[in-house]
Amino acid sequence: MLAGIITDYTFGLGYMLLAGVAYLIRDWRKLQLAISAPGFLLIFYIRVLPQSARWLLANDRTEEAIALLRKAALVNGRVLPPAVQLGTDLYLTQFVFGLVEIPARTLVLIVLPFTRRFTLSGFLAIGGLACLLMLTVPAGKFGITASFAVIYVYTAEIFPTVVSMFARMGGVLAPIINMLHNHSPATPLIIFGTSPLLGAVLALALPETADRPLPDTLEDAENWDVRYYS
Repeated sequence: MLAGIITDYTFGLGYMLLAGVAYLIRDWRKLQLAISAPGFLLIFYIRVLPQSARWLLANDRTEEAIALLRKAALVNGRVLPPAVQLGTDLYLTQFVFGLVEIPARTLVLIVLPFTRRFTLSGFLAIGGLACLLMLTVPAGKFGITASFAVIYVYTAEIFPTVVSMFARMGGVLAPIINMLHNHSPATPLIIFGTSPLLGAVLALALPETADRPLPDTLEDAENWDVRYYS
């Protein structure tokens, strides 16, 4: 969890560093070379990186994968359970995860022109119920994928162009919430299930944007229905 979050700091540091480098190097060709050339140094960094446990498992190198996981557990101050269950059909799992996104996004294309609000609410409810009822992963994945596709369109339409947005908090909090599994296996599922259901209910209170003029200012957004019906 810490590794995933800490590495994200590099994005912000990179933006700040780019500003300084661009200030010193005004020619865009030299600037492109300066920010691209250091990436070649990472080629030598590959030698010190351990193999991926998933890759080892996919290539029937189970003993090496378990040894790597034990080393990782030791570094993190954890104890790897004696009976480690490692799935062997990683390719099929990944394929299904990608496959289920195709019909989900296709369905969004069909229903989105009619309503944004009910589409978002419905798919959020599907994803939330799938977590709460402990249904198969593809069912929950379908609902969340579809609602995610709707959100990208809906938020761009519902917020006026002068408003900046602060998002991705769910991606930051998800690893932390998942850590609660160590104390209560059901807790993450409850949180991940109730959150989309709450979002589904709240989405019904949002204004409909399908076939309506989009707001350009905060005043337009506050008087959405007045503008539309007038």
